[in-house]
Amino acid sequence: MDVTKNVAELSVMLRSLRSSFACFPIRPPTPHPPPQKKASRGDPDREAKAWLDKLTEVDADRRGYIKLAAKGRLSEAELEVELAELDETRETAQSELATI
Repeated sequence: MDVTKNVAELSVMLRSLRSSFACFPIRPPTPHPPPQKKASRGDPDREAKAWLDKLTEVDADRRGYIKLAAKGRLSEAELEVELAELDETRETAQSELATI
């Protein structure tokens, strides 16, 4: 009997909820414009230098993290996380250099 009563109460609550949403119009989602490709990148030499500088920075950071781990100031797990981030940055920089 309690289950039947609970189901009936839920049914009433659902109808009430449904009717309260009826006043809101259903609109299709707003379309987002497609991402635009970079039409002009600017000075290719300056961009290449910036990405080469980034690669140099990644190499220096990598050496620093390895030294910290060797001294015991960085755990192996922390080292793996930092090196993975640096690998992503390196891949991005190399990819950008290839497109210039």
